[in-house]
Amino acid sequence: MFGNLESLALENMHYLKAIHNGNLPRMEHVTRGVSEPALFCNLKQIIVYDCAKIKRLFSESVAKCMVNLQSLYLWSCRSLEEVISMDTQENEITESLSFPKLKEVLLDDLSRFISFRSQPNAVGLRRTLLNQVELPDMENLEISGSGSIEKILSVETPFGSPNRLWRMRVAICDNLVNIAQSNSIKLLQNLGTLVVTECMALNVIFDFEGLNVNKDYEE
Repeated sequence: MFGNLESLALENMHYLKAIHNGNLPRMEHVTRGVSEPALFCNLKQIIVYDCAKIKRLFSESVAKCMVNLQSLYLWSCRSLEEVISMDTQENEITESLSFPKLKEVLLDDLSRFISFRSQPNAVGLRRTLLNQVELPDMENLEISGSGSIEKILSVETPFGSPNRLWRMRVAICDNLVNIAQSNSIKLLQNLGTLVVTECMALNVIFDFEGLNVNKDYEE
């Protein structure tokens, strides 16, 4: 189902509450003897603008198929809390969710946005943007007007993601306290541009507390 869909754009949908509802049928194909879901498998671009009532975009089971997603643009969705929600029949997160081709993420004017992926059983981690989600190819991340995010990267951010990130811009995130925490700072080794403006609660950009540092680099 929707195997040919490459771009999804939703704009000025003031009463839209969800992209999908209920259990969608799952078409499957076989690759190397393994049965895999084909729902939204060719989706490359998602644009959601001015959809005031939508709280989340996709369930975890649907998002697992979006291996070809390359760009995600979300603007002025003031009820949006997360991109991916937990499936109701699951009790906890057991593995990271991967978007291997996602290069660009733009989040703007999302006042209630908390994280890329929900974690109902990990209360202390819920306000970390990139938590338990792998983005190994991401190069550009822009966040503006997302008032509920407290951290961008934390110690629980999967290793190797987003280590190709080259540009990051963060603005008007009122509850943001740091950009990267502890060992997750190593994921920013290729960062070429960092712009941070009007984040009033920000007290530490890079939190080195608990970081294992080679003594040869200590002063």
